[in-house]
Amino acid sequence: MTTTRPTRLRAADKRASTDDRNHNLMKPSDPAVRCYVLALLTPFLALGLITLTPWTFGDGPFLLPLMVPIVAAAIYGGLLPGLLATLISAIGAIWIIPPSGSFTIASDLNVFRCALFIGTSLLLTILIDKLRRIKHARDIAFAAVQDSRMRFESTFQQAALGMAVVAPDGRWLRVNQKLCDILGYTEQELLSKTFQDLTYPDDLHADLDHLKRMLAREIASYAMEKRYIRQDGSLVWANLTVSLTWQSDGTPDHFISVVEDISDRKRVEAALQRALEQARDANSANRAKSEFL
Repeated sequence: MTTTRPTRLRAADKRASTDDRNHNLMKPSDPAVRCYVLALLTPFLALGLITLTPWTFGDGPFLLPLMVPIVAAAIYGGLLPGLLATLISAIGAIWIIPPSGSFTIASDLNVFRCALFIGTSLLLTILIDKLRRIKHARDIAFAAVQDSRMRFESTFQQAALGMAVVAPDGRWLRVNQKLCDILGYTEQELLSKTFQDLTYPDDLHADLDHLKRMLAREIASYAMEKRYIRQDGSLVWANLTVSLTWQSDGTPDHFISVVEDISDRKRVEAALQRALEQARDANSANRAKSEFL
């Protein structure tokens, strides 16, 4: 029994390693395989087209059709398939240039044409691959931005706290449902107002002072307790946290505000304060009575 388990483990590891190798092998349906097949076969199709058509350039064949498989392989496969197509096309071009059927070139003009064809093909392949890489990097960056936006949107809408995007002049640009519930307004009603409209007058000066300091880059964010005026005229206490995002040119873009309803806590604090004051009043009355007696 002591040797069976290690043997089984070794057999399992061997099967797993074999499976990994088989999984890593390119299959005919793999896009990379199709790109290399394209790079291998299309130059021969172009060579066949050239030999079947009467197109000529000087005393040699017209080589421009050989550019098509090179460009196609570079576009769909990248640098290596493009170079493979270039190699095959270059060999084919030398083979069909007079004297055809050999790898010798009779005239200096055809040598120049062949060198120009190979150089242009290599340059096109490298350029196309560079463009593919730039496009790929942009696609990745765009996908990352989209993913970040989707995560922010999900967090924004499903947050247990009120959240808002606010313009530098105080206009509500976006609000979530939780903020609408806290303030008692619909989304459209809030978007037609500014935060100044709904801030209790006694708390507005401190709020605006913090915003001015943020716009002057003196602080990066701030938090404060303030009162908002609900749609029904009642007051709601909130813990407000604000940060500021900037545009690439250094101008302010928008504020991100997080609003937490702390009205219940404030009511409890007020009740405790009243109880303490009543207790102090009672103690003062008892002390005065004792001194009188």
